[in-house]
Amino acid sequence: MKWLPAIALLGLVFAVNCMADTPPIVVSYADRPIHAFNQQLIQAQQAQASWSTSPESISQQYAGSDFAVISTKQYQGSTITYSLSHPKPNHPQMMIILSMRQTMKQSWHLQSAWLTWRCKNGQNFGTGRCVIESPQTGPSNK
Repeated sequence: MKWLPAIALLGLVFAVNCMADTPPIVVSYADRPIHAFNQQLIQAQQAQASWSTSPESISQQYAGSDFAVISTKQYQGSTITYSLSHPKPNHPQMMIILSMRQTMKQSWHLQSAWLTWRCKNGQNFGTGRCVIESPQTGPSNK
């Protein structure tokens, strides 16, 4: 778990501004693995797979169908994408943040991936435990 640099935090607040009247704040995130995905991305680019040509489609491939890309920003030569999970009852809303660069050969390479979430009725995104209520057992920490 790491704390986001101030400039990245401002970008995250702006990116999630469309989600609520008061934008949530990202207070922490968890690093996600990227090596295996970068290997798949190289193979997909060599095969000219359509999903490997833009930051948004690469982000969608990484995050999966339960997520939607909500914002793409440029920052210090990198492209940052923000993807939110579709709302699900009794499950925190998750956000995946990817940082990638385009090489001189015009292919893309993931630099980092971060995961953060917002608990039900939460005001910010972070890596803290959420209390999830089950109809059978009541509240539990998950």
